[in-house]
Amino acid sequence: MDVLRDLPVANDWEEVCTAASENQLLREQVSGLIGEIWRNKSKRKKSDIREKALSSKEAFLVLLKSIQSVDVKAYDVSIDPSGLRSWVKIHENIASEFPFELGNPKSENINTLTELTQKIIEQYVWLIEERGLSRLLWKKKNVKRVHESVAQMLFFAVADSYTKANNIDITPEADMGRGSVDFKFSSGYEAKVLVELKFSDHGYVVSGYENQLEIYKSAERTDKGFYVVIDVGYMGTKDDQLLALKDEAMKKNGVASEVIFINGEVKPSASKVH
Repeated sequence: MDVLRDLPVANDWEEVCTAASENQLLREQVSGLIGEIWRNKSKRKKSDIREKALSSKEAFLVLLKSIQSVDVKAYDVSIDPSGLRSWVKIHENIASEFPFELGNPKSENINTLTELTQKIIEQYVWLIEERGLSRLLWKKKNVKRVHESVAQMLFFAVADSYTKANNIDITPEADMGRGSVDFKFSSGYEAKVLVELKFSDHGYVVSGYENQLEIYKSAERTDKGFYVVIDVGYMGTKDDQLLALKDEAMKKNGVASEVIFINGEVKPSASKVH
């Protein structure tokens, strides 16, 4: 709580110049020594960028001055506008507030694990759509959403709360060798089910279904997966495209990852519904 604050990140080159406009000399130094970092950040590895920034005392001091020139305020932990801590309370209380019986299977059968994973996802859907968890997905109600990681942390909080007694392991951000899937549910060595979450306004919602999840499944040697899309707007025809991809995969392979949609909109309270 003492050190938490937003990183002083500039979204484009103009903002970098503005942040560095403490004086003309600093602007020129940033343009000459640090500008290359921002121009090429999408093409270069982080290690290369770090090496550039630390290549000399002068380069480091220019970077440090540009960061210090940005007005950074401490994060308001009590309001928690970005939902960074909301999942902790959910994790502590969700199982007692909303009891949910998964059973206590000891089998490492993949079908049993898949059924349990689906039940957990369905509970997550219910909590968001019917029990008000959707409010934690927004910085400004139905206008400005939180980062996608908040939805992932909320899912982990819900899933972990309900699986402690079921001999099921949940691994968030599991590295598959070719990237990280959001969650891996496993029971024993053989039974593995993958879950990927996306907001509907994500630029790779459709392509992520076949280009990300399928690759992760192949790396884990499992054909069981769930692709969860939370509708926060800008859905367009993405839902139809995803279902078409699922049908195509079924016809081609006889198996396909399930696609589940969640309405992430904050609904009006019952007293305001007429």
